[in-house]
Amino acid sequence: ILTTGGYIPGRVIIDVPVNSNYITSLAGRSFKTLVLTSSSHTPTYQVSGGSNITILDTLLVDATAKLTFSGNSNSVLNLKGNLVVHGEANFPNRVLFDGSKNQHVVSNKVDGIGLQYIQIVKPQGSIFLHTNLDIGTDFTFEEGTIQTQEHLLTIDYSNSPNIQIASPAQILGNVKSIIEIGTGEVAIGTADLIIGPGEDVLGKVEVIRRSGEAATIEHDQTRSIQRNWEIHAQTPLTQPRQLTFMWNEGEDDDMDLSKMRVWKKTASGEWVALGDFADGTERVISAITHKLTQFTIADAHNSLPIDLMSFTVTLEKDHALLRWFTKSEHNNMGFEIEKSSDGKTFYSIGFVNGQGTSTVLHEYQ
Repeated sequence: ILTTGGYIPGRVIIDVPVNSNYITSLAGRSFKTLVLTSSSHTPTYQVSGGSNITILDTLLVDATAKLTFSGNSNSVLNLKGNLVVHGEANFPNRVLFDGSKNQHVVSNKVDGIGLQYIQIVKPQGSIFLHTNLDIGTDFTFEEGTIQTQEHLLTIDYSNSPNIQIASPAQILGNVKSIIEIGTGEVAIGTADLIIGPGEDVLGKVEVIRRSGEAATIEHDQTRSIQRNWEIHAQTPLTQPRQLTFMWNEGEDDDMDLSKMRVWKKTASGEWVALGDFADGTERVISAITHKLTQFTIADAHNSLPIDLMSFTVTLEKDHALLRWFTKSEHNNMGFEIEKSSDGKTFYSIGFVNGQGTSTVLHEYQ
């Protein structure tokens, strides 16, 4: 098919019943719906052209077809509708999502699909993922909302040097950010996370940021905001690092933002408080950790119920002796001991096991 220019309404189905490369030049064409398929074989469709190709409703690559969209550096696949990929597809050029209604990315492939260069400009509607989506080398998100639902959007900063996300743009749901981190501070915009400087070269770091109702952590009587972060590094921490977490207004879940606290997940699956309460009215909160694990945030009303009778500190030579008594405990895993040299920034120096659930007096030191 060698065509240039013009709009083809209705549903166009290209069906080649042979195993061969089928070259289709569609420069400047606009389609309502374009279906690439084969009734008996698996042809490779090489769609080329030096100008934009526009899909108003749906581009469907059937499971029996392969698609390679290519052209010069200015070629754009302009999707104003849906992208459905059940076969193999390669998009080395720019894919522009700018439809005025909701758009859907669909695939029945186990690993999802990958796009090398995505540009999103959507003042209206959202992009809904019905599959996992990997970003290749460029990601420009100027306006709009991506809703991953239960799927995962993966952005590898080491492979994607050109990542630009404007402040009006939002990614709701699950985002995996992969980035190389040395000893300096790194801000990961797609994760709403800042990893502070430290002495360790962490290497490749993966951060999965989950948001929405499904991201709420409920553990015993503790309930978090509608967001959590799971952080893993190629090299484990040997020295503490400060983590700064950020979240959106819609994820507060009616919590008291004046007293918020970071929580972390232990190796045994328990959740323990990390640091003291802090003001979270700006939806930004920091904590220092010795281990990268899963983190979330909750307010004072969601703390574990411990009835503390007394807490004293006495100086013994060059050490501080901490002693405290609890009258009752409920599902208390224990107490993290923290130290500070300025009374503002604290880091963990130890952990004392709790009594679980108890209604009798217990002494700790």
